[in-house]
Amino acid sequence: MRMLLPITAMIASSTLLLADDEARMRNLENRLTSLECSQDRCCVINPPARPYPAECWGFYVTVDPLIWQAHVGGLPLATQTSGSTNFFNNVGSSRVKNLKFDWDWGFRIGLGVNTTHDAWDVLLQWTYWNPDGRRNFRSSSDSTNFPHVGHPARTFNQTAGQVDGDWKMHYNVLDLENGREFYVSKFLSLRPHAGFRTLWIEQDYDVAYTELSPTTNPVLPTNRHDIDQNDRFWGLGIRGGIDTQWGVCWGWSLFSNYAGSLLYSYHKVHHREKGDPVDANTTLRVDDFHHVGSAIFDMQIGVRWDWLSCDCCYHLGLDLGWEHHWHPGQNQFLFFVDDGMDGKFVTNQGDLGIQGFFFRARFDF
Repeated sequence: MRMLLPITAMIASSTLLLADDEARMRNLENRLTSLECSQDRCCVINPPARPYPAECWGFYVTVDPLIWQAHVGGLPLATQTSGSTNFFNNVGSSRVKNLKFDWDWGFRIGLGVNTTHDAWDVLLQWTYWNPDGRRNFRSSSDSTNFPHVGHPARTFNQTAGQVDGDWKMHYNVLDLENGREFYVSKFLSLRPHAGFRTLWIEQDYDVAYTELSPTTNPVLPTNRHDIDQNDRFWGLGIRGGIDTQWGVCWGWSLFSNYAGSLLYSYHKVHHREKGDPVDANTTLRVDDFHHVGSAIFDMQIGVRWDWLSCDCCYHLGLDLGWEHHWHPGQNQFLFFVDDGMDGKFVTNQGDLGIQGFFFRARFDF
């Protein structure tokens, strides 16, 4: 009997502890169920930063005037000597002459909808831009231009008195994204988003070398050589990122947005060269079509002002900021590099960088 008393006490204690644990678990489950069933649960866990009532239409539009500048790496026109007409000299230093890219206007417009499903929003956005760049220069009595573009067998042992370079681009981007903007603190909101991107980029790169000297090139005894190149690019893939807004006061805030894309894409390049006069010895036509995997990186930063109506149905937002878009390896023009191996060329000579200012007006209704 004395041995049974401690055992009985231990069993009773264990039973009481188990009952207490079960009661605590039931209490925790009841509290979670109550939280999940609460009508205001969206305002407790990551409350939405754009709380639109169900009776509102829920649509919004965006309009962005853009003033951007492009830069493409790997597009030098010629090397110009200084102080001497010889490439190798001890008088002056030579300088590589590159294109000068202009600032050009573009636009971006979007149509979105704020849904009642956990305050998600869907946005369809189109960007269009048509920039250009050019440069023209001549040689002088103590300088000359050594061509960079064109097949070396066609410009062998020649210099150009006049160089004219011209570059144009058509830039079209279509983005479809789904996101949710929510507060993580009193003055900081985040909007993660994911979706799809497709874009079309067409580049034209034309170079003309005139007043070629000497004209005793046995392959190209002409006074002019033109190189025309065209690259048509298309891509389709996934895109994701995060938008951040840092509230200050009186409707003013700072924002910074980041996104990246991975695309399945192709380049369709046309390379044309011709001399003057045009004949079989002065004409070159080469086409290149290949698929690649492409990456794009986008960034925006700026200042914002917001106004929201008392019933939360109408919202006006104004943004002013700076943005940058980076397209690695976008320069796929053909550059022939060997006059002994006529078909030898290199590509992937530079990136496409786009940067500039933008102004955005957004209206929700």
